[in-house]
Amino acid sequence: MDETQWERLMNTYSSDISQLQELNIINQLKHRVTFIKFKSSGHSYSRIYYLNLSEDAIHYLGSKHKSKIEACKIKDIDQVRQGFTTIVWKKCLNKRKITHDKENLAFSILYDNNRHSLDLLADTENIRSQWIQGLEYLIKRYNSHIRTHHEITNQWIWYLFSQADHDKSGHLNRSEARRLLFSLNIELDQRDFDVYFNQANIRRNNYDELRNLDKDEFLIFYKYVSNRPELLKIICQYNGSTLEETTKILSDYNTIREIIHINPLERPRDSSSLSFRKSKSKNSSFSFRRNRSASIISQHSISSSDNNHNRKNYLTIEQLKDFLQKEQHMETLSIEDCSKLIARFEPSSEGQQYEEMGVDGLRLLLLHDEFCIMNPNKSHRVYHDMTRPLTDYFIATSHNT
Repeated sequence: MDETQWERLMNTYSSDISQLQELNIINQLKHRVTFIKFKSSGHSYSRIYYLNLSEDAIHYLGSKHKSKIEACKIKDIDQVRQGFTTIVWKKCLNKRKITHDKENLAFSILYDNNRHSLDLLADTENIRSQWIQGLEYLIKRYNSHIRTHHEITNQWIWYLFSQADHDKSGHLNRSEARRLLFSLNIELDQRDFDVYFNQANIRRNNYDELRNLDKDEFLIFYKYVSNRPELLKIICQYNGSTLEETTKILSDYNTIREIIHINPLERPRDSSSLSFRKSKSKNSSFSFRRNRSASIISQHSISSSDNNHNRKNYLTIEQLKDFLQKEQHMETLSIEDCSKLIARFEPSSEGQQYEEMGVDGLRLLLLHDEFCIMNPNKSHRVYHDMTRPLTDYFIATSHNT
């Protein structure tokens, strides 16, 4: 990994505007706005556009205002242009479907390596300016890898919960939970959805609680569906866990048995903040080392009969260095570099404090563009010389293209 790649990996988004201004910019795009969409045929359609809940795509309502359709993803947007600058606009001008005096209201969203464009006409210049500013901010934020993959924290999950709770009841029913997962691009068949929903539903005092999840239960539910056991296997491989310990860790990670075995008829004293830490008692089989907010499995050690075997679901800074050097071929990586990576990607404060990387931190690190099999410098832009005559190029014509 050269110096430029390292800078991109360690890059964090630094904005010149305040957090309140950023929030206002995003909220403006979330408000539904009517634009006139133009096509190369000259046809135009009035559609309602808005930024979706997870802030990763622009959606619009279909002609019957019932179907929500994705127009384009933020990660696929290459640029936003003002005025009549695309082929679509030029064709519409040639066909006299629009006049030049409307250019101050027109803008285009170019995506998929500039191969497609979404050409829109706003009602006012102010609306156009707001959308151009908001889209450019989202593109810059994505390219800075701040939201390439959401840094999962309990607060962020609870924010999603509050947004999906349309009736403000403090609970999500099955249909609301499914819609939220769909907005996060998480697809589950009905059987898996029902299994995870029922397992996360630990409070069942009455029929209403049986049918809904409160915010603490939804936190458990989300961590079920975002389970990545293959990353935990990597951690166990490099932190010295034995085969028996690895099997036990994976078992605990997959079932969250400490939570499921809570008496379903017994409501915790403070239902507003579910704790993953078990209190020490004479009859307790487990004692927790510390609570990792970004992991499903809590850190614990076996009691009396197996007290010498500590099961670890994290990599120490030395183990992280060993993994990156051997598997990612970062031979020149130093301990200081690993410390910076932990501070950059590990979402839990405990992991940052002890310089250890858990499952979620490793996931965020490996999902970064710099670890993608495709060269990030070539995957999102045209990098070949495209100035030559057409006969100088090979053209792929297989059925898959």
